[in-house]
Amino acid sequence: MATTKGYTRCKPVTVIIVRAPGFLVVFLVLSLIFTYNFSCIHCQRFLPDIPNIFGLDFVSRVSPAIEELELDSMLPALPFYDKDVNNVGFYLYTADSDSSEGVFSEDYLVVNDPASVKRSSFNTKNQVKILIHGWSQKIKSRDFPGPVKHAYLEVASSGNNSVEHNVICVDWSSMSREFLYVNSVMYAEKVGRRVGEFIVFLKLGGFIQSYKQVHIIGFSLGAQVAGIAGNFVSQANEGKEKVGRITGLDPAGPMFSSESVPLNVRLDSSDASFVDVIHTNMGLFLRGEFGTPLPTGHADFYPNGGHRQPSCDLAIIRQYSLPRKSGCHHMKSIDYFTDSILGVHYYGCKCSEWNTFRSGLCDCQVDDNLVLMGENIDHESRGRFFLYLT
Repeated sequence: MATTKGYTRCKPVTVIIVRAPGFLVVFLVLSLIFTYNFSCIHCQRFLPDIPNIFGLDFVSRVSPAIEELELDSMLPALPFYDKDVNNVGFYLYTADSDSSEGVFSEDYLVVNDPASVKRSSFNTKNQVKILIHGWSQKIKSRDFPGPVKHAYLEVASSGNNSVEHNVICVDWSSMSREFLYVNSVMYAEKVGRRVGEFIVFLKLGGFIQSYKQVHIIGFSLGAQVAGIAGNFVSQANEGKEKVGRITGLDPAGPMFSSESVPLNVRLDSSDASFVDVIHTNMGLFLRGEFGTPLPTGHADFYPNGGHRQPSCDLAIIRQYSLPRKSGCHHMKSIDYFTDSILGVHYYGCKCSEWNTFRSGLCDCQVDDNLVLMGENIDHESRGRFFLYLT
């Protein structure tokens, strides 16, 4: 890497794939060359993680899912092609507590446009739940944010005022639905900052009294975006106040799994007053594992060790679409969190590692070592927690 007159210029990066056939790999290689040649930001942040991205079985594992993914681009994004961050949308959903049918309203909120919030059903007294989808998804996706959104609205429509929320779904599909994952990663920081700007706008506009009212829930790449948003809010008020909570649902691993990646561009415990994470498919991408192995929260939960989930047995998921089959272990984090909103209790046992837990060497009979995972977690919880789920 060379420095010239105060700015940094990245040297070209060559990625060599051995015995990895297929047009998909060609696209990925081209995308990486474009990305790393022209983006010093990503040279500095993500190069150490390149060896973890590819494996000889990459195409065989991923290509079946590609067939049914709804993606906007079949070609690598050019390095100078910059999508407008104003295309990031914020959709508010609130439940009608007087309706037994679970009726809810939808409003479109605009950053720095107070009128859009005032004419909506936004309730300044209620907590704000911000849902951020991951790569290849959109706000209408069945896997996320759909189930979580509907769970919050279902609970709210029961008539219990203590659980009513302003549920806001972030639509960044114009950037997340790139054919190449690496291209969507390129946009993660600017999307996170945009979400942060939206949260600051709510506070300065008097629509929330405190940032502690805000709970961001992100899935996969959306969890990393959530961390960036939380960091932006903290920086915007000089660290005086943080977002109340961020929940990471199996935060994305590829290009984020190295500890050398700066904390301000990935989810970590400094991004909110409380950060909880559910790991269900952590590990190496070359093994078909999409989540980060890094502990990134105040409380990190590892159902079944955090790698693979027994309920994703092929005999059980035959009714799923190809993307769901390919990412079932990854998406189980969504299922577990959705269950917790609806009142299902999953308790994790505090322990140092999975093998120690499996050996029965953790004191799981002590109440202080058992912590409820998901929506109703104790915000004072700290550490790593393991549990069996079927």
